[in-house]
Parts: sequence; C-alpha cells; structure tokens
Amino acid sequence: MVKHNNEVVTSHFKKDWDKWVRTNFNIPAKRQRRKKARKAKAHKMWPRPLKNLRPIVRCPGRHYYRERLGRGFSVQELQGAKLSVGFARTVGISVDLRRVNRNEEALLKNIQRLNEYKSKLVIFPRKGAKSKKHFQLPATTDADKVKVQEEPRGDVMPYVKEAFTPVFRTITDEENSQNTVKTLRKATWAKKEFRKKKAKASRGKKTKKKK
Repeated sequence: MVKHNNEVVTSHFKKDWDKWVRTNFNIPAKRQRRKKARKAKAHKMWPRPLKNLRPIVRCPGRHYYRERLGRGFSVQELQGAKLSVGFARTVGISVDLRRVNRNEEALLKNIQRLNEYKSKLVIFPRKGAKSKKHFQLPATTDADKVKVQEEPRGDVMPYVKEAFTPVFRTITDEENSQNTVKTLRKATWAKKEFRKKKAKASRGKKTKKKK
C-alpha cells in the first residue's frame, strides 16, 4: 500500500473477468423449445389431456382463505363417486391418499365434480372393440371417426371463481332505535362480572375444603 499522501496505484488483478461472465441470450429459444415439447407431448397423448383432473380445496386460516385447485382427490371423495383409486389414476384423475375431508360442503362439491367428469368421459378401447367395464362407448361414437381440431390444453375443468353479489336492504326502524355501542358495553361488563362471580365461588369452595 502507498504511504503518505500519494496516489493509489490502480490494481490490475481482474484482467480475466470475461471468462466468468454468464450470458442468457438463449432464454427466448428455450421458451420456444418448451412450447414445441408441450405440443409434441399433447400430440402423442391425444385424445388424453395433458393434465389430470384436480379437486377444489380450501386454504387454511381466515387470513389466507381462498379456494384453489388441490393436489388430488381423497379416497372418501372417490368412494362417493363410486370410483376406485387404481381406476381413477388410469383415467386422468389425480389422487392424494393423505387428504382427509373435514367439511361436508367441500366433500359434496368434489363428488359432484367427479360425477360431472365421469359424464363427459369417453374411454377408447385399446384392443379392438373391447371396452372398459366401468364405462361403455356411446352407440353413436366411433373411435376411428372422432376428429379433434386441437389437443386439449390447460387445466381439465378449470376452477372458476364465483362472483360475489352483495344483497342490499333497507334498515328498519327497530334497528335504528337500538344503540349498538351500549349493547356491546353491557355484554362486555356482564362477561366480566360473570367471571368475577365464578372465581369467587371457586375460592369459597377451596376454603371450605381446607376447613
């Protein structure tokens, strides 16, 4: 290091910086390559969709509560739709063996979703005219004559959020005459008094036992 008030000499220790530089000019090409791979996979899997059917689940907690697509259907939901786990996986239905249903409304909603999927499902036989025993091909449908313009893309039966429509009404005279603040204060005071009386009664019981 230079002593006193002299000029600091420029250091030339990073002359080979260019060999450590990484460029990302191939990002647009990679995007096109992924798109072509998805298209080839969809063409190969036709008429089966690229993605499986997934259930509608609810996020835990009041703050983060919302509905979204989950990992897979529970065993209870499959039983409600009269489907086995093994067969559901062969017809494009995701299964999550760890999920447990704790809400009757959500359970019925997913069972209805499975039944709707079953009504739209068409299974093409692999060996000649033989078909699966669970579902039969419709009489008017012929596997050789079915023509689809595009391979199915995106989520199967995507979740559409229902629009919330608030209900308005006029405030009644009885509601106008009530004082909400006073009612809440009285309720809070009554709660405190009840706790005091309960604590006093419990102390009296303890003193009696000691005597």
